[in-house]
Amino acid sequence: MTVAAGGGKFAGVFRSFVAALALSCAFSGTAFCAGDLAEALKSGDIWTLSRTDLSNRYFVGERYAPISDNEIRLLCNSSVVIGDLKPREIVMTWKDDRLESMLIMVYNKGDDGAIDRKAFDDKVAATRAALDDIAGQQGRSVKIAARESGIDVDAWEWTWDGGAMRLEAAATKKRREFVAEFVRLTIGATTTTLARGNASDSASKSDLKNNVRRDNDSVVIEGIPMVDQGQKGYCVPAAVSRVFAYYGMDGVDQHALAAICGSSGTGGTSHTEMVAGLQKIGGKFHFKVIPLDDARSDTSWVGEYDKLAKKMKKTPLPTSSGKADAWNYADKDVLRAVRAGKPAQVEKWMKPVRKSIDEGIPVLWSVMLGIFPEAVATPQTRGGHMRLIIGYNDKTKTIVFTDTWGAGHEKKELPAADAAAMTRARYQLRPAR
Repeated sequence: MTVAAGGGKFAGVFRSFVAALALSCAFSGTAFCAGDLAEALKSGDIWTLSRTDLSNRYFVGERYAPISDNEIRLLCNSSVVIGDLKPREIVMTWKDDRLESMLIMVYNKGDDGAIDRKAFDDKVAATRAALDDIAGQQGRSVKIAARESGIDVDAWEWTWDGGAMRLEAAATKKRREFVAEFVRLTIGATTTTLARGNASDSASKSDLKNNVRRDNDSVVIEGIPMVDQGQKGYCVPAAVSRVFAYYGMDGVDQHALAAICGSSGTGGTSHTEMVAGLQKIGGKFHFKVIPLDDARSDTSWVGEYDKLAKKMKKTPLPTSSGKADAWNYADKDVLRAVRAGKPAQVEKWMKPVRKSIDEGIPVLWSVMLGIFPEAVATPQTRGGHMRLIIGYNDKTKTIVFTDTWGAGHEKKELPAADAAAMTRARYQLRPAR
């Protein structure tokens, strides 16, 4: 099975969706002006300017997507540069009205497509040269442990009076073919801001229970960081990276997990490859992959569908559709009746959800979008998608879930019957200690 492609207020100004990123925006009510960030980085001024002053000086007219109240994703197919470096996107993190750090994607296969080894090496070399110029020194090679990043990376660091930078580049082999994964840059005021959680920081099962909040009849896990997949087909690695960050291991981001899970730049992620990749690193990062559904449940409903469709005077599935393709033609009323028409069916589906949420463990939830209506519009209107179930309400018979599309998608609800009917698979990343 493959999951296809697939934030919240921000500074009290916008409630925005990735689907509307083409809008020019005001940042804290102030216009942006585009510019070159190099001098501000060299001097260290970038860390002392207020959010408004920095915005006025460098970001007029730029397009962004809010990720959370203290993060934005700046889309850089515009005039923002850092010396000779042209970022493809920047995630900016703020603290007390000042910029705390920037994560800059120079290249990633999900947004930029595949490149060969020479193009990848040339991009790394050109980026290193641009950073040498900003820092006024050559970057030193550093060792990044696999227990921090999840995969092998080549890395270099620069430190000077104005700040610190770390460049990481990763490539893998898939079926013996070279795969360029990413070139990413982290910049902060000090080396401390470059630090990320690793395998030794992983949460224990007892820790996670403290994140469960009960409000009347609602039970919800709090504190799961948002990750915005953007317009990439990275819903699986993005969702998994949110679980990693929630467990304290934010060094393993969606780009590293795209390599681990075998995600393609355009075609999504196979569940088989996802499970195999996560099982391979599970021991190192202290978790186990637990399927919550029989793999056959993804298409086990097909045989009953036409019989019930006839009784309900609905159109049967096309005779040409295979089992996997049947999702594309399913009618919501028939599908709900087949998979969640009886209270016992919904209860069977809900039982592992309750247990997992009560333990503070979010559920990776693979679904087919576009069959059942949802209150919040989604950038992806149809097809396979991965989200997280983070809560439930037995009184209203709903589940609480979250998507990897930034601000506005942090906490949403669906009837449990609809959720059960649209489910393709569910998994836990269960802490092993």
